[in-house]
Amino acid sequence: MLRVVLRMVRFFASICNAVATLGTKIATINQGNKAVTPLKTTVNQDIPKFAQFNLSGIGCWLTVLATFMLLGAVGLGWLVNGFLILVGLVLISPVIGLLVFRWWLKRNLVESQCPVCSHEFTGFNQTECQCPSCGTPLKVEHGSFSRLTPPGTIDVEAVEVSVKQIED
Repeated sequence: MLRVVLRMVRFFASICNAVATLGTKIATINQGNKAVTPLKTTVNQDIPKFAQFNLSGIGCWLTVLATFMLLGAVGLGWLVNGFLILVGLVLISPVIGLLVFRWWLKRNLVESQCPVCSHEFTGFNQTECQCPSCGTPLKVEHGSFSRLTPPGTIDVEAVEVSVKQIED
């Protein structure tokens, strides 16, 4: 069983080497201190562009596949499974993080009006801020803005009363 796996790895390694050298061949001849310009050969030069294939990255993937197969055949499948679980966690963690951030933002972002000048703006729940329009110090509580006043200050709202004259 191990011999078969080793043969497969050698076969995939030879394919990887062939694919790596398939694209271009460069030959340099060093003569003393001067080097001759490299000679480039093009593969598939008589075939139209739409029919050519680019196999430059397949060698790496074949080597990874052969390594996983070798580890699974030798009895180290748990190592392959652990690696795949790690890759899965790396791919899914940003998605979960984004969903958690959106949930937190919905809970803590408050959009309301300033109680003094009625300018609408946003702030985070349980924080202190200033109104960008009038500069009044505000505190964000229970989904709305309230004036931040020193202790002992009584906040009074004025109500306009209409005047009615009584005739004799």
